[in-house]
Amino acid sequence: MGMSARPLRAAVVGAGNSACDVAVEVSRVAEHAALSVRRGQHILPKFLFGRPGDVNYARLTGLPWRIRQWLLGLTIRLVQGRYADYGLPEPECGVLEMHPTLNSELLYFIRHGKVHPRPGIARLDGDAVVYTDGRREAFDTIVWGL
Repeated sequence: MGMSARPLRAAVVGAGNSACDVAVEVSRVAEHAALSVRRGQHILPKFLFGRPGDVNYARLTGLPWRIRQWLLGLTIRLVQGRYADYGLPEPECGVLEMHPTLNSELLYFIRHGKVHPRPGIARLDGDAVVYTDGRREAFDTIVWGL
């Protein structure tokens, strides 16, 4: 007797590197993949202008910190747009003031409806998550990321 396949609904909690990687990978096989994010995070592509991010950043190290901060913020905004346009909270500080998340696929997957951004979690209710905005969604799996 075979098992019937049931569509997977998964929630990933967090906005760090691991959580964002998991959200992207889960969205490849899940019917619904949500990413719960409490506060804004800078999400930077692993490669920019055909070079790894650290190589690009190394070229700016001779500039004063404020100019690097402004230039990196402007570049990321031009390349990706505003995080709010993806349904994500805007970071409350500049890109050099926090550890960024490095992920080249997350924003693409959000834009294409594969990963669904959600606010922080207020509580769990049986098989459901209740978010801080009052929305309630049932899930088969919840992954707590970092």
